Amino acid sequence: MTEILETYCSTCAREVSACEETRAEHLKVRDAWVDVDQVVLTCPECGGRIGDERVESANLRRAYEAYREGQGLLSASQIRDAYDSYGLSQASFGKLLGLGGATLSRYENGGVQTRQIDQAIRAASDPHAMLDLLAEKGAEIPAAQRGRAEQRAREKLARGRESRFEYAVVRGDFSLVLNPADASELTGFRAFDVDRAREMAVFFASRCKHFFKLRFFKTMFYADFTAFAETSRSMSGLRYAHAPNGPIVHGHEALLAALVDGESLDVEEHEIGETSAEKIVALRDADLGVFSERERIILQKTADFVNSFRKSSELSERSHDEPGWRGTENGQLISYEYAFDLTTTDCINGECSLRSSQCK
Repeated sequence: MTEILETYCSTCAREVSACEETRAEHLKVRDAWVDVDQVVLTCPECGGRIGDERVESANLRRAYEAYREGQGLLSASQIRDAYDSYGLSQASFGKLLGLGGATLSRYENGGVQTRQIDQAIRAASDPHAMLDLLAEKGAEIPAAQRGRAEQRAREKLARGRESRFEYAVVRGDFSLVLNPADASELTGFRAFDVDRAREMAVFFASRCKHFFKLRFFKTMFYADFTAFAETSRSMSGLRYAHAPNGPIVHGHEALLAALVDGESLDVEEHEIGETSAEKIVALRDADLGVFSERERIILQKTADFVNSFRKSSELSERSHDEPGWRGTENGQLISYEYAFDLTTTDCINGECSLRSSQCK
């Protein structure tokens, strides 16, 4: 059925009752062609096409939505759902992602996001990543929203432990969640390498006793910082931050989400008293071919060092002696320059005569 819309025809220079018709059109949007239904207004007097702002704006939104679908990008409603599900406002979600509220508004009203931003929004939709973002930037948003988002993220985790591997972590040289693209003293002059990080985790999970999350993060820290002190580059390109229980991987939940895929690594829930803890389990042997001979030696000696601690809490306490932790504040990133002052270097290199738990 043809609809009638009262509008202005510039050719006839007067108001007309235009006929509204839907046509399938083949349009070029950015660098791709899309097939999309477009509404066309035809003047009943001159027969020309009328460019009504209301109709053309809706046509543009449909064309962009078709483009997003074809490119595998989030739709406007999916972007809105990403923060609505956590009880966050558009502005607060933008702050957590390092974007302006106007940027998100533009995407929700027809603009097309870049693939990088699309991946960042997908990542933030995962409760593990949301908790990381709130821990890092939660102080920048209203306390009520921060508390609500934390509660909803934990509720999502409790409902079924969503697959850690499903949310978007950019492959290749960097991760939007874990690291920027550039290498610096905060990454040990290596851009984040997810394959190296995975093989490190698989190696340690198969070699280290009681490999719970806390021990995992400390082990990665000591391996990366020892490698930097010995070779002038970290092994993984991960960043580390000051946390109350010692140095920790910056974006640690994002790292687990990237690595625990059910093929190389898995997580087992263990009840410890009245609480539960997650143990990292290797499902295959590590591929050490990605590491140099010196790095392989450091991996083994780091595992030996970590195994000398009976409890993860003892290893955590030991890490409090590290200058990199003592010289930073809670949440602050730890420069790899502190690697040259590691108190454990001799222990890991096998030159210390004391047990590591005594070597303080």
